[in-house]
Amino acid sequence: MSTVLDKIVASKRQEIENSRRAISNAELERRLAQAPPVRDFRACLEQSPEVAVIAEVKKASPSAGVLRADFDPVALPVLRKDFILDRYQLLEARVAGADAVLLIAEILEPAELVELLKETHALGMQALLELYDKENLARVVGSGGKIIGINNRDLRSFVTRLEHTLELATKVPKDRCLVSESGIRSREDVVRLQAVGVKAVLIGETFMRAPDIGSKLAELRGQSV
Repeated sequence: MSTVLDKIVASKRQEIENSRRAISNAELERRLAQAPPVRDFRACLEQSPEVAVIAEVKKASPSAGVLRADFDPVALPVLRKDFILDRYQLLEARVAGADAVLLIAEILEPAELVELLKETHALGMQALLELYDKENLARVVGSGGKIIGINNRDLRSFVTRLEHTLELATKVPKDRCLVSESGIRSREDVVRLQAVGVKAVLIGETFMRAPDIGSKLAELRGQSV
């Protein structure tokens, strides 16, 4: 029986082909020259002694549905957080001004992950290598990626446990930038994650459900409003 993740991947592959028919690889390659300069994504995450916040911009999610109806996303993302399966999507991201992309171990074969990471670097971008299954940690680390994300949400069942990062963090080399993703809702969560070496947290739903996103960000950072 196919999982929700399988269905998402199948839909994404069709989406890629539809996009390729509308705008060719060659056309995207031509547009690269007009793309804005790439910024150092990892340096932005590590420049502060505090845990950095990657604020995910999304109107809806597969697990929670519509999060914020009155929402207009920005035109140029910094991180393309998507189900990346093909170099075409990397070209789209760079042309749109992205500095980094998300690569998910659970939807990529080992050779695909390595090749997409190589292509990402060739385009000047960096990659956030995400995993959920602990069995994927070794190959993610072995790929040479410098930014490693542990997703607290199982993309097959959508069950979320903050403890997932706490359990796997000690197995991530200290020279990597460790990111915890999903299920971070409070200042206490951020403090617990920082204690095990997390450098950044990726937060989407918590912000999009908040009446005042700025106040919620200040709360998570331990700042008074």
